Amino acid sequence: MKKYLLSLALLVTPLTPSPITAQDLSHRPHEEESGHYDASRDADADVNMMLTKIAKNGKMGIIILGANWCHDSRGLAKHFDSERFQAMLKPRYEIVYVDVGVPQIGNGRNLHIAKRFNLKKLKGTPTVAIINSSGKLLNKKDAPKWRNADSRDEDDIFNHFANFSANVRR
Repeated sequence: MKKYLLSLALLVTPLTPSPITAQDLSHRPHEEESGHYDASRDADADVNMMLTKIAKNGKMGIIILGANWCHDSRGLAKHFDSERFQAMLKPRYEIVYVDVGVPQIGNGRNLHIAKRFNLKKLKGTPTVAIINSSGKLLNKKDAPKWRNADSRDEDDIFNHFANFSANVRR
């Protein structure tokens, strides 16, 4: 009888999911672990190095504020790693990946990098900031709109970055 009552209680007790924690996300195995978003890296030093390079070589910089737990961040990194994208990106851009943790649940890190380029709040990951050789953010409205990067068409992503410099004043 006790076993029957326990089974009945489980049937009528609504199951509510427990809230997701940063620990849940950081320890979750991923099919395609990117490794691009490394929490142990000095994000300030990486960004400063990129700014120094683009000031010297006249390229633009791309700062990708993302995380390994985020499939869209990993998806964009996977595109950027492909031979096709590398052939287009290398002559135009210096790229820095910045791990931002899980800002949506209050466990963010390196969020000051976004603020440094006048992006007041990360609305999601990845956020993609394109910086000119003078250190100015060029895509303030577009930067937070990459939260669906993994579901975007590869050709559309490619064309966006291939044609970006032609469509913006430096």
